[in-house]
Amino acid sequence: MQKSLNIISYISFCTVCLFASNAAATVYTIEDSWINWPGYSSNRTTDEYGTPEVAGLHVTVENNFLTRITVDLESDARRAFDSLFINTSWKSNSAWDDWNFFVLDGRESLDSGFNPVGETTGDVAASSGLYSVADYYEYTTISKIGREGNPNGIDANFLTLLNSNIGGNHSGLTITYDFSSFGGLAVEDGFFVAYAPWCANDVAGGGAPVPEPATMLLFGAGLTGLAGYRLRRKAK
Repeated sequence: MQKSLNIISYISFCTVCLFASNAAATVYTIEDSWINWPGYSSNRTTDEYGTPEVAGLHVTVENNFLTRITVDLESDARRAFDSLFINTSWKSNSAWDDWNFFVLDGRESLDSGFNPVGETTGDVAASSGLYSVADYYEYTTISKIGREGNPNGIDANFLTLLNSNIGGNHSGLTITYDFSSFGGLAVEDGFFVAYAPWCANDVAGGGAPVPEPATMLLFGAGLTGLAGYRLRRKAK
């Protein structure tokens, strides 16, 4: 009997650990596998033309809140604004580009004598920050030869500014977008994120399903109950 109780206690402990690990931060890594923005084409055959060059993305989710996105760079040749696209309700059978949020970064710090806004089709938002995206939206696109017509942002007419203090923190070969100051962005089912510099020369994106903490707890509780039932049957 004592042995049976020990087994049940061990399974219960594992259940608690399983739930706790799910509640802790999970970091999802997205490799840079895009040559062009999906659905768009260019005369480029590789994605190594970027300013900057992108290596990949890391997305941190805590308790079903997206709290941080880090962009890894292979070179730090940033010239102008960057765009971060976020879908916090993505499912594998739904549109990946149904963006809920958009972050424009670096809009106010353009190179001297260089005006990428003039080389962008559409209205670029006036300031950096975190924006919500309308149900229907249009991309801004780069008008330069190379990636001409590829998305490099979302037209300002379809954006609503939520927080002007959110932007990318640039340090060496990383750009970090931190949303933890207000608790993060709530994730339903899964997320899909994408990054593009103003020139759209090296874009990256990807997503992943995110399990609900309650789902993991119920799963663990079910295992505990099943183990207890089997032990009671053996004791008879």
